[in-house]
Amino acid sequence: MLDEYRQSSAGGTRARFLFANLQQRLFSSIAAFHRTLTTHRKSLVKKSEDCDPGPAEAEAELLDDNDAIEVATHQAKGELGDLKAAIANVDRMLAISAVGRDLPDGRVEAILDWIENEMLDADYAWRDRRLILFTEWEDTRRWLVERIKEGLLQRSIGRVELDGRILNFTGQTSLEERDRIKIAFNAPFEQEPVRVLVCTDAAREGLNLQARCHDLIHVDLPWNPSRLEQRNGRIDRKLQPSKIVTCRYFFYDQREEDRVLDALVRKTEVIRKQLGASGEVLRLQMESTLSREGIRRGETERLADSITQATSGRVSIAERELGDETEKRVARLKEEQERLQRALDTAKRRVGVQGIDIRHVVEIALRDDGAALQPGRFSVPEAVLLDPETPSFLKDPSWAALFDELRPGRPASPKERARWRRETPVRGLVFEPPKVREGEPEPQDVVQLRAGSANSDSSLSGFSA
Repeated sequence: MLDEYRQSSAGGTRARFLFANLQQRLFSSIAAFHRTLTTHRKSLVKKSEDCDPGPAEAEAELLDDNDAIEVATHQAKGELGDLKAAIANVDRMLAISAVGRDLPDGRVEAILDWIENEMLDADYAWRDRRLILFTEWEDTRRWLVERIKEGLLQRSIGRVELDGRILNFTGQTSLEERDRIKIAFNAPFEQEPVRVLVCTDAAREGLNLQARCHDLIHVDLPWNPSRLEQRNGRIDRKLQPSKIVTCRYFFYDQREEDRVLDALVRKTEVIRKQLGASGEVLRLQMESTLSREGIRRGETERLADSITQATSGRVSIAERELGDETEKRVARLKEEQERLQRALDTAKRRVGVQGIDIRHVVEIALRDDGAALQPGRFSVPEAVLLDPETPSFLKDPSWAALFDELRPGRPASPKERARWRRETPVRGLVFEPPKVREGEPEPQDVVQLRAGSANSDSSLSGFSA
């Protein structure tokens, strides 16, 4: 039906871009498609002089998903042909999507099966495993969270415990909340209840989530190969302790458009393995083709083949240029590393500041204040505890700032500082790089105190005071 709507238009560049956007939302979820269609219809019925959604060059990230559709509709109005016929087409699709958005979804059932088999025991208690779910659209994220919660409660007959188990990461998540989510998702399982993180593409960059997660599911697939790589990169990265990282996506045999998306995923992996950074030329080429034209029924085999066979003379140029630059950059880095190592060795000889020296200074300062470092229950055996409940610390409010530095994250607002302090334990202290066994994640519950670091400077000034 969407294809029929597309064929009824004049077929200009802006109309094709609009239909590609509608198609992406349809492939994401009926819920996202329905809301987008509703916005699209409202834009169609508005008089052109009343519709001014803003400059077309506005940053896409500053626009809500459906604001972007409103802009695309406004730009494509002249290419949609008879607007009354367009509205009639939309109304027919809305009648179907209004019913379809509440029907069972095969992907949700598959995700529930996986959670039930891999993350829950026979009594529906959570095991020590975490999962990331990615979707491009906020409407799909909301729908997905509701369906997962409903499904788990139905399957467990209300026995499964959901409080704090599912977290959300979207473009509206505050910086403070982002920090808290990252810390919680990487924390030991016995310390944090979270098991499932549901994300929009706002989480595809700047988050290292590999410490205790090696499973990721793409609920929908971005048409931008770089975004697909960035999503996977949240867990498929250095310092990932698991030998196996699994990133899954869905493929409907009966939906011919999925052959194109499957080809896109496979080509993205080929580019990553064989071309690296020089493959960006092909990534942009594939994204441009899909975003400009969408995936037309009857042309899926041709489009899938073109993606599989995609190449460009510009790739060879990029490979040569990047290869030369890479060799020069590696040589510079090796030279810089050797210089810094020599400087470090010289500084150690002159100053004599080792981890044991810093610990000795700290212990003397604490002893004078009637306090001491204590054994702690941390992931690193050699880590020690500086207890904020020590009487001498409670008497002197100046210690509060130091303990705030030792707590992970930050309070959402000054008003929440007291509660944050009560609920957030301080991290342990180590004076040398922590000893981590091979295959174990990087510890999240300790801080290394070393000369010249911000933590060391603030800590030593606290001890001096």
